Amino acid sequence: MRIGAKRIEEIESLIRGFLDGSHYQIDKHLFFKYLSEKQKERSDYLSYPEVWSLLPLTKLVLIKELALLCEELRATGSYHYTPTDKSQADMKQIDDAARRNLKMMNLFNSLKKMTKLPMAELIDEVSYSEQCLKDEKAGMYDEMYDKTKEDYRAKIVRQCRRKKLKENDFVRKLVTDSDAAGQHVGWMLFPAKRWQARARWYVWIVVLASIGLALAFGIVAAKGMGWVAAIVALLAVLPMSQIVIDLFNQLLRRIHKPRSTFKIKFKDGIIPEKYATMVIMPTILKNKQKTEELLDQLEVYYLSNINRASKGQRLERRPQNLFYTLIGDAASYSEADAPWDEEVVEAGQAKIKELNEKYGAPIFNFVYRRRAWSEGEQTWLGHERKRGAILHFNDLLLGETSESEKAKRFRYESISQWQQLAVPDIQFVITLDTDTELVLYSAQKLIGAMAHPLNRARMSKDGRRVDSGYGIMQPRVNVDVEVTNKSRYAQLFAGLGGLDVYTTASFELYQDIFDEGSFCGKGIYDLRVFQSVLKGTFPENLILSHDLIEGCHIRCGLINDLELFDDNPSNYIDDAKRHHRWTRGDWQIIGWLRNRVHNERGEKVKNQVNTIGRWKIFDNLRRSMLSLSVVVLVFFGYVASLDTSAHISAAWYLLAALIVVASPIVFFIVGQLTKLPRFGRRYKYYMTLMRGFKVIVYRS
Repeated sequence: MRIGAKRIEEIESLIRGFLDGSHYQIDKHLFFKYLSEKQKERSDYLSYPEVWSLLPLTKLVLIKELALLCEELRATGSYHYTPTDKSQADMKQIDDAARRNLKMMNLFNSLKKMTKLPMAELIDEVSYSEQCLKDEKAGMYDEMYDKTKEDYRAKIVRQCRRKKLKENDFVRKLVTDSDAAGQHVGWMLFPAKRWQARARWYVWIVVLASIGLALAFGIVAAKGMGWVAAIVALLAVLPMSQIVIDLFNQLLRRIHKPRSTFKIKFKDGIIPEKYATMVIMPTILKNKQKTEELLDQLEVYYLSNINRASKGQRLERRPQNLFYTLIGDAASYSEADAPWDEEVVEAGQAKIKELNEKYGAPIFNFVYRRRAWSEGEQTWLGHERKRGAILHFNDLLLGETSESEKAKRFRYESISQWQQLAVPDIQFVITLDTDTELVLYSAQKLIGAMAHPLNRARMSKDGRRVDSGYGIMQPRVNVDVEVTNKSRYAQLFAGLGGLDVYTTASFELYQDIFDEGSFCGKGIYDLRVFQSVLKGTFPENLILSHDLIEGCHIRCGLINDLELFDDNPSNYIDDAKRHHRWTRGDWQIIGWLRNRVHNERGEKVKNQVNTIGRWKIFDNLRRSMLSLSVVVLVFFGYVASLDTSAHISAAWYLLAALIVVASPIVFFIVGQLTKLPRFGRRYKYYMTLMRGFKVIVYRS
């Protein structure tokens, strides 16, 4: 927001008044007190943009005064003072030299102090709007991260500019209305938008544009209307949809600025008891070695995310509200009991006992499930695999499992004994894969995002879905840099070099435009919301890839300024198997495109997946068929072009296929070339850009 020239002069005069009175020696506490008193005295309160301008304007005044002093020294030739005999000394010259030296010293010291002064501290001490927000009854604003506060301030500035209101009056009314409603100010500052309407418009635009482009291509290819043109258009719909989606998504990214995720910042990194969280790692266990290795891995995550102690406080005396559990699932076997089961149980039991004794607190737990007979697989394995393991574990945490059910579901579980100790009730659960790295203090940020009032889940009236907020949140997941060294294949497909994550990850587009991301199996969920919505929702022995459909039911939010690191296949065969598993799972949930679906009891109920959720399911199916559709289109073009009198050359079909393949390359180049970094960084930037360009060409 621009500040008028007259207002800048007033602020500069205010600053100069303090500097003249302090002989240009700045003490930040006195400076803050002076600015606050002057605002109160004049009843003229500085807005956020004006407070932001204080630092550069103060430095500008200091530099101007420094320039005047240098001019004065140059005019008088008094660059230095040469000591002489006392009887010959000019006391006036000595006094002037001392005065200039003191002023010069104060100017440089003050410039140094202003350069080091954090903007957040200046805003906290000087802005009356900030003080008003901190005084809200909900008491949440003061607990937020600085970046989240910046988003709130920017929104306030935009609202005041649009409504032409004084900032202080606007903030006071905002806080007063929020307090009267018993809400956090964020609910009134960021009202819900028409996300569903946006989703419908998006889907209709993509569908109609794809059909229109395919029809145009069919008419051109067949040299007129007719059944041949209809066939070509039908074959071209999927390839043309890729061009339309790439173009439309790039347009949306251009006009919509992404917003960072709101988060609560816990004092000293100590997670409050009301946000107690369990970190779980569900996986199949078949031997002692893997069990011990994964528990050692959880120990590393514990040390990476441990609460920071106060001075002189011992490790075991720190408040602990972050716990860890290894959930062992039983591998498929021809019988209910496998030879390695007892070995796994003994190893897990011994290891958690060792770790808990080592750290003097009940931090670690171990669960190992029993097998159940699967009619579909015709073998004994863990019921519903990972999804079933998480649901059973949630029931265990919530105390909703009877003793007979515990004996039926689990071969061993330490949760029952753990809950008898002085431990808090678990509010959130962080779920990780075995190859996911929970990096330094990322758990606190995950919990902070989930704990923010605007991110807390709000259920529908029937309790079958989340209407606003999020039941589950997921960070960005990138590939660990060490993974790229495993093979050339991993180096090629693990990342795009200079390509920014936002422009390549479609799920971020969903978050930014539709306020809803896509869950990929790693993140944090609200234990009670997850269980109340998803328990009994899906038919048994049907869904292999459950992450997306779960996220659609309880609303998944993307934490776009937090990263976890994952593994990547090192060869084509492993990667192909992974994509086959994903594609198989995507086709298993095709039924959720309908209005009515089956639940666990086989009853037909209303489908709770919203418009954008159904589009995600459809888009996954579309992308799984894209490569095949391009090949079929090119093949048809070669066959049809044998009759050149009634059809265009096959080269045009090949060109259309190349455009589909090349569209990511084109958008990558355009997107990156429009970014102009500082001159000193351009060499490194363009070298990274060229590497990213080669990678995306090879991948395409």
